[in-house]
Amino acid sequence: MLFRKIQIIDIEAIFEIQEELKFQTWSLSQLESSIKSGLGFLIEKESVLAYAFLMPIQDEAELLSIAVKKDYQKQGIASLLWKKTLEYLENLKIQKVYLEVRASNKIAQSFYKKNGFLEIYERKNYYSNQENAIVMQFKF
Repeated sequence: MLFRKIQIIDIEAIFEIQEELKFQTWSLSQLESSIKSGLGFLIEKESVLAYAFLMPIQDEAELLSIAVKKDYQKQGIASLLWKKTLEYLENLKIQKVYLEVRASNKIAQSFYKKNGFLEIYERKNYYSNQENAIVMQFKF
């Protein structure tokens, strides 16, 4: 498996993963903007299996999205992607990574905790359906 930065040519593959998972769909223009303004990484074999988008802000970053194709979930690919992403971020001298996750998404929260994130607080009515968000932080 190959870890690399996301490029513009990967937009369609990432869009397809988002459509398949139906949890967050950014438009093609939003994806393009994220690639140009932030950091994006992926794991590929014959095709894109997983991706992560982050937005660096000085010595911190926000994890905007991380996803794995359905057929490749529960195989450690997301953890591998996160480990490789951390190595890259460490070279950039990033000190902390933050994220928001739906309070109801216990599977994602478990993944983040397993990979070093700590829950730091809850944002009330954060999502459009008024669901709360759990804010989590990873410190190097």
